Amino acid sequence: MQKSIQFSVVTFLCALIYTGCSYDPGPNSLGPGKTIPAKPGSTYTFKNVQTDTTGKAIDSTTRYTRDSVVATGKDTLGRTNVTDIANVDTTYGFVLSHTYLNFESNGDLSVYVGGNGSSFAGVALPDWRTYPMQTHTTFGVKVADTTITFPGIPLPIPLKVFDSMFYVNSGVYTVGTASIPVFNMKESLTYDATILFSAITTSTARHISFSPSLGYIISDITDPTKSPIGAIPSFGGLEVTLISYKLK
Repeated sequence: MQKSIQFSVVTFLCALIYTGCSYDPGPNSLGPGKTIPAKPGSTYTFKNVQTDTTGKAIDSTTRYTRDSVVATGKDTLGRTNVTDIANVDTTYGFVLSHTYLNFESNGDLSVYVGGNGSSFAGVALPDWRTYPMQTHTTFGVKVADTTITFPGIPLPIPLKVFDSMFYVNSGVYTVGTASIPVFNMKESLTYDATILFSAITTSTARHISFSPSLGYIISDITDPTKSPIGAIPSFGGLEVTLISYKLK
């Protein structure tokens, strides 16, 4: 599974704004149903492919990974109901990394994104990212209000970064002949900067599908990030999609 977009810390201002209502699916719910964590030994196989700045898949970047549930119910990394998942390269068989999921008591899912060292413009997100899969809550976080420097631009750049999470709808994801009920969400990172006295706004969007019955995010698609000015490059995206699974 693709890791959340992460950033290394300079300034972190956390102001959460919650809207929406709780969701408690009963046994006769017509929606995707309650979240069920997978058992150790369960596996998920994904196709990973990068896209260019127009969103077109770059076939030469295609690779396959298998996520295997190692342990469940762990007390680690500041949470108490953590599932440890090994991310394996299917070509060579070695472990690329581990994903840590915390299954919240309300059915939401938190993913550990701390300690990876990825950065963009000196901005950080919290160690745990919570996705409101069952509460269907919309929230926004101001993750940075700082000043950065950028090669080729003579003046410091004031930068504000906002992270927003939106519940979109419920739907169905097809794997082979199986139709899997999912909740669909969208995450948006918006960057507001002032470059040479001009206000510039750009954003990065992720589209996330979570299957409560499989206990996992089974589709994670990051759109290309298009820069509004030539001095800062645009970036391609990434598509991570489930192609097969096996539950224990």
